[in-house]
Amino acid sequence: MLRLFVTAGCTATATVFYAKYELHEAQALQPSNISIKGPPPELSDLKLRNVQVFMRHGARTPIKVLPYLQQASWPVEHLMADPPGLDKFAYRVRDLRGDSLPMGLYETSQRNVIFQGGCFPGQLTSPGKQQLYDLGQRLRKEYVDEKKLIPGIYNANDIYIRSTNITRTIESAVWLVSGLFGIQKSDSRTPNSIEIFATTDEEEILYPNFMFCNDLGRLMKRVSQHIHEIAGLLEDREILEKALQFDHVNNKGRMNFLELRDEVTSRVAHGLPIEPILEEWFDKIDHYAVEFLVRMISGTDKTADSQQDILKLTAGPVFELILNNMYGVLHRKNRFKLEVYSCHDTTMIALLLVLSLFNGKWPPYAADLRFELLEDGKTGHLYVQVKYLGAAQSLTGVEGETAFGSKLYPLDDFSRRFAELAVSQRHHRDLCDQRRPHAQPIEGRGGDDEASYFTMSKAQALPQQK
Repeated sequence: MLRLFVTAGCTATATVFYAKYELHEAQALQPSNISIKGPPPELSDLKLRNVQVFMRHGARTPIKVLPYLQQASWPVEHLMADPPGLDKFAYRVRDLRGDSLPMGLYETSQRNVIFQGGCFPGQLTSPGKQQLYDLGQRLRKEYVDEKKLIPGIYNANDIYIRSTNITRTIESAVWLVSGLFGIQKSDSRTPNSIEIFATTDEEEILYPNFMFCNDLGRLMKRVSQHIHEIAGLLEDREILEKALQFDHVNNKGRMNFLELRDEVTSRVAHGLPIEPILEEWFDKIDHYAVEFLVRMISGTDKTADSQQDILKLTAGPVFELILNNMYGVLHRKNRFKLEVYSCHDTTMIALLLVLSLFNGKWPPYAADLRFELLEDGKTGHLYVQVKYLGAAQSLTGVEGETAFGSKLYPLDDFSRRFAELAVSQRHHRDLCDQRRPHAQPIEGRGGDDEASYFTMSKAQALPQQK
């Protein structure tokens, strides 16, 4: 029996998880056993009811200092400035209950490092702000001007904004909303500030939470132990380490392709120089980084069952959120027309893997993945359309495509295809404490350093007990 989603299903009261709409008790619904048959609906008969936008933050400074490279300068007065001629909304960050939320543990740890020029690691820069503003303007053209989903003035009753509790994603959400609505100071309806919802690092679901999901932490070590399975990686790393005069002792380990890719792409996005050998090797650096990250998100065992188990850990709560939002609209429990989720490359790749849309290319800065919910005005049937980087996508294994040959999918068919991967946050906690064979590291074998890109230690992250 397939469960459909209208509740948060992750806390004692649903209002805590969403801070959006109230449901007094968990409800289990059954989808219709009859798929919608016949020709696809006429586009002119379709009305957009709800859009969920998941986007990656904009261009930023690198995550870490790589001491074996010649250091670039990241001038704070230039890179941290707002784009010229653009205004942004003031904002407040609230937890999912609506209370104030302090800076996250991860963000706090980043502030302990300062690059040459004065910037912190992982900060949204002026080009990144511009990227999100531009994305907001594209969304305005589509959802305000053309499809009339929302009015052109910000209204908290129409739009819900959630972010990870990291400054670059929070600011990315602010710049997207600023581009979407503009700052119309002469209009009395323009709010003094907008609210952005977030949660603690321990409770975060908007990225694969390697630090606080125990089984993902074990998987991270297992993937590091199996790095030799990525064809050519060890041999090419040896060559590149020699070319860069990488010192294993001083750098306390081996060269990390994820960190190296991050450094190179950050510099390129800001027009900063990179060493010629890194430009020459970038395709291989990118390839190995992508291969490793996909294994971190979907596991080393490529059987369908094991990948599904791992994807439940890395993306399951987010997909539950997506389906809950859709059925919340259906049952008039979700009033929001536009829902914005500001997140990370790992989030985007996890969702793309679930949807079988990942093409091996790292999501660019300000990449967007949208879930549109449309209603047929003649029949009342609801359809889902998925867009990545602005283009509608074909989904494998969803019955609606076979019936229609289109990129519109009946909501029940869409849910039937992906519901098995969706898990509530409470269930996710239980799954994180289990030990799956395909997530277990090999006892007695040391790991590689590649996974250090993802986490700091819990001892470093958690407040010290006195």
